[in-house]
Amino acid sequence: MKRIALTLAALLLATTTAFAQTSSFVEGAWATGGENGRNGGSKQNGLEVAGAWGISDNWYIGGALGRFDRKDVAENNYLNLNGGYAVKAAENTTLNFEGGLWFGEETDDLTNIKTKPSAIEAKVGLTQSLSDKLSVFGTLSLVRADLDTDNKDDDLSNSIWTIGGAYNFTDLFSLNIKYGDGSNGVNGMTQVVRIGARFSF
Repeated sequence: MKRIALTLAALLLATTTAFAQTSSFVEGAWATGGENGRNGGSKQNGLEVAGAWGISDNWYIGGALGRFDRKDVAENNYLNLNGGYAVKAAENTTLNFEGGLWFGEETDDLTNIKTKPSAIEAKVGLTQSLSDKLSVFGTLSLVRADLDTDNKDDDLSNSIWTIGGAYNFTDLFSLNIKYGDGSNGVNGMTQVVRIGARFSF
């Protein structure tokens, strides 16, 4: 039994130290979603610039800066700072574990009152390469948000999931599309479709 336990520990250590070869990139994206998609809220569009820097084969840091508008209701800006650890679970499969902080600012178009929501996020993701050109991915996040209102009941704990795919036209340029649901309380959109153009280096 002890030998089996040591063998399993060795295999786990080998897996978690496998090089994932994290890449550095910058990405521009367009997104559309609903303020409260489950309840039929109005659609809203946004733009986002995101990026990451692979500081080693396994570790990376990154972030995103975005803006979206709820027409005739509010203007929203947000900043995400994140960092994570990526490991190869199999030859063509990568797992990543990520933590992030979100900071936002929402301006009410009618009253001009500003609120500054914030959130903390823990995320796990999986990417599967289907070929040299095509890959699919998914993520699951747990989020705790402070919506910066007087009503503490407005604060939320939530889960967010995404699924998507990417196509590499060259080693440097790729396009990706993903669908996600949930709200982190900062960028706020639910049932989101996001299309991104990525330049890797």
